[in-house]
Amino acid sequence: MRKKVLMFSFFAFVQLFLPLNVSSESSVKIGVNLPLTGIYGALGESSRTSLNIAAEEINSAGGMLGRKIEYVFLDNKGDPDLARGAYSNLLRDRQVALTIGGIGISDILSIEPIALREKSIYVTPTPVSKYFKAIVNPWLFYAADDPTARADVLAKKLLETVKGKITIIAPKGPLEEEVARHLEKKFAAEHKTSNIILFEIGTKDFSPYFSDLLKRKPEGLVFISFRRESQIGSLIKKSREVIKWPIIEGILAPESQVPFFAEFNGCLIPTFSPVNPPDQIQKFKTFSQKFREKEGQYPGYYPQYFYILIHLLADSVNKAGSLDAVKIRDALETYRRIEGPTGLVTIDSKTHRIFPKLYLGQVKEGQIVYVTGPHGWGEGY
Repeated sequence: MRKKVLMFSFFAFVQLFLPLNVSSESSVKIGVNLPLTGIYGALGESSRTSLNIAAEEINSAGGMLGRKIEYVFLDNKGDPDLARGAYSNLLRDRQVALTIGGIGISDILSIEPIALREKSIYVTPTPVSKYFKAIVNPWLFYAADDPTARADVLAKKLLETVKGKITIIAPKGPLEEEVARHLEKKFAAEHKTSNIILFEIGTKDFSPYFSDLLKRKPEGLVFISFRRESQIGSLIKKSREVIKWPIIEGILAPESQVPFFAEFNGCLIPTFSPVNPPDQIQKFKTFSQKFREKEGQYPGYYPQYFYILIHLLADSVNKAGSLDAVKIRDALETYRRIEGPTGLVTIDSKTHRIFPKLYLGQVKEGQIVYVTGPHGWGEGY
């Protein structure tokens, strides 16, 4: 009971500091479930900027069903329990017509049962890997991500540029170990020597790892980070203090973590949203310019895809001619391609997965800039 009271008090507090959206016949309320503070706060705030840019465009073009769209923002602080509470609050108390949000797989796993139970449309750009294929929800639309496809993109570049040995380092875990073994096989197939170092999550003493590095002197180094990005970041910093020879570094991480590694100049990293890919279309160049004017930086993956998905929702509502959830879902399922930053992006009408294009980027002065791509998807997609 005490937990419920605290949760209610939290949302009452948050709502005092967020714009109050009042229902009216002249507007359509859309719930936005985002971390506006906390570890993902910067991603949430930049996504809010892109959503507002999209709302201005949609409203000036006639809105949804001739009515302006109006957002109801709730801050989930990047906490899955708060994300679940925020979603329930949006549906129950704010009575929004549609919901968009989510940064991180934990958010999606927490709200997914509610969307299924309430038969409520929820659209998110959060990439969900093929290891979560059990999520087949008729009311949830989400981006697809494949860790092995990311590994293939990075491996291709390392095989082209690294002449000596390659070391792969990752925390122990089924996903991390599978990706590490996948990389090892890719390198072996091209007669490239590699080794894998696995460590326990929470490890503080990396002296055995550094001893191995000094002994092997690899010319390529791959860090795998699907959890605890802060620990991987600390490990990269320490390894740079130890390594005194030329080396090419690569990072494999889910898209939500990519911005956290933008401080490691020179690192190669697969991403959905490098700066200025050569195939970027004019519409998104215009959006990027508006975003830079407001944020002072290039829009990353989440701002880009929140912008795309709110336009997709508006188109779907207008196509459905109604705010009825079943009709909107049916309209969404008619799409086979949607317009993304670099052209048409595939959407699977059966699984509701959206497939962004994958590129190889490199960290330069705090941004992930384009190197190669777009690349195709791995097996299973």
